[in-house]
Amino acid sequence: MSVSSPKLWALSFYHGTLTKDSFLGNSGKEGNDATPPDNNGTARSVGILQLLKFDHRKLVPILGKQSGRETDKSTLCSEEGFPWFRASVGSNNDEDHSDLLCAQDCDFELLPGCALYVQVEWDPSTTLADAGDHVVAICEVTRIGVWNKNDDETLEEGEIKWNQASDDNTSFFPLNGIDESHALYSGQLRTEGIL
Repeated sequence: MSVSSPKLWALSFYHGTLTKDSFLGNSGKEGNDATPPDNNGTARSVGILQLLKFDHRKLVPILGKQSGRETDKSTLCSEEGFPWFRASVGSNNDEDHSDLLCAQDCDFELLPGCALYVQVEWDPSTTLADAGDHVVAICEVTRIGVWNKNDDETLEEGEIKWNQASDDNTSFFPLNGIDESHALYSGQLRTEGIL
């Protein structure tokens, strides 16, 4: 939504999904009620978006075509050769994230080897837009990261190299460009009959 600071993205969350409930909490309840709880705007919810690579395509039916309420997605991804790893918000810096509404003390289980990782934060004091079968939240991009492999042979052997906003909070330090030939796009999924 914005290219200047703060960088803002509009994210949509389908009603009834574990993702929506985990990120937005009780905000944007089922139906037409899209009013966030009154928490004086002090706590922010944080999440990490993952841009999958073409190699992740066999995970799309696991990640997007079934609910995490009934399925252990971590186990299924591991069985496909993509075991999740644990990453913490603020693990590569000295920031205090005590004001964030994070499950597991701001730890996340993520897929290894993604083309890009985007950390976003949402302020529950902001209004959500009711969009019928989903709700839209305006989120701030707080940092981005790329997968840094430690070993050429094993995908899991690596870590996210995070890129923070600069001290004046106006831009991000430059990262190497994303190799778009390896990023997963919906057109590729349609061609292979996955979507």
